Amino acid sequence: MRELPDARVFPRDAHRKVRKDSPAPIAVSGNGGYIAYVRERDDRLVVRELTGKVHVMPAAALPRGTNMIALDLALSLGGDRLAVHDGSDERFLWLYDVATGRRLGSLPAGDGFLGFSGDEDEVLTTRRTDENTTKIITYDLSGEETARQVPPQIAAQDGPMALHADGRLVAFHSAGSRTLKLYDLRSNAVVSSVRVKLPGGLAPDMVDWTGTRQVTLHVLTGDVTNGRMHILEVDPGIGAVRVRDTYRVKNTFFFAACGG
Repeated sequence: MRELPDARVFPRDAHRKVRKDSPAPIAVSGNGGYIAYVRERDDRLVVRELTGKVHVMPAAALPRGTNMIALDLALSLGGDRLAVHDGSDERFLWLYDVATGRRLGSLPAGDGFLGFSGDEDEVLTTRRTDENTTKIITYDLSGEETARQVPPQIAAQDGPMALHADGRLVAFHSAGSRTLKLYDLRSNAVVSSVRVKLPGGLAPDMVDWTGTRQVTLHVLTGDVTNGRMHILEVDPGIGAVRVRDTYRVKNTFFFAACGG
């Protein structure tokens, strides 16, 4: 167990009032080695390595008046990249290099941020259109768009999703058919579908590419008061599932699982 004594527990709203009915934002990298959170004493965004090293992000990474209740933080698989998204007023969606604190790029704030690619070089987002459809859009770290598609309905409505290191394949879980599917952004088609057996028949809370032919799923059975997180490695080609780890979640106000 690792405590974060400098972390803010309760967020500030847009009027700087501390709200004790919500948890402050926190994110864990896919490899479990980095944790992003808001520091209590000065409301700076920091990323702490489990080795103890702390990377302090620029003050501008969390502008004064930000509603922390709706602030989304996301770390890449290796913890080298940080996404900071104002999900309340949609004022910003910024990407940072953790080691230097340098802002790498800005994305349209109205996009829904889904995560970094497996090699941490691109990001996956979605956007609602005026025609009431969902677009899948990818960007490089500078904020340049690399792909855009209006996918088949099954890919648009199911999730969560994860982007392969190739920037092309999107893995997602279809709850209705209990299958893991691969959607190809280039051909705009679902190119693979394999049935996977998950604990309790539940949908995953998180999906991540953790290898060129490996997707890791996090499935919570029960709830945060008394539950268990199951970490499963799936071969998307044949649907073979291996249990990598399980851990108990009990009497918890909020938790953030690592992606990979």
